[in-house]
Amino acid sequence: MASTYIHIGDIDKIPDDAPPALHFLKSYVPALDGPSHAHRTAHFSPNATVKTNADAPVPFSSLAPMFDMRAKIALRFWHVANRVWVVTEENVLMDWTSTTIFKEAEDKPAVVPEFTVMKLGKANEGEGVNGLWVESIENWMDASPVKEAMARLHEQVPKKEEGA
Repeated sequence: MASTYIHIGDIDKIPDDAPPALHFLKSYVPALDGPSHAHRTAHFSPNATVKTNADAPVPFSSLAPMFDMRAKIALRFWHVANRVWVVTEENVLMDWTSTTIFKEAEDKPAVVPEFTVMKLGKANEGEGVNGLWVESIENWMDASPVKEAMARLHEQVPKKEEGA
């Protein structure tokens, strides 16, 4: 039976002898956090799904508008990995935290603890990253810090008068 590989600390501290799944994450996390949807997409199979909390899974390909919105309202966005478990080469568990600094509220970062189960698969020849891609992701998080920040931002927007 293969043993579980545990990495404690952020992704940029992954040692050279770590399993391929961790090296995949070294590219995946900056791509997920970055502005290029094309770069993000390279990490996902064409049929990849994303499930958040109790919501139904959605195709990753349908999330482009969410990333576009994030680019418009966030000054900065990033994830920091706290602990990663590579259970098998296909199954990765991550305890990590995302932070969003909104353009209109730089002094109030939205910090969201997250837990992710990622199923990786072997990518088709010439696709994926390091021979792998995401087949499915399940995220568990309390998104209330982001929702509260968004509500504060909406309160700052001047209301249109009726008939205007």
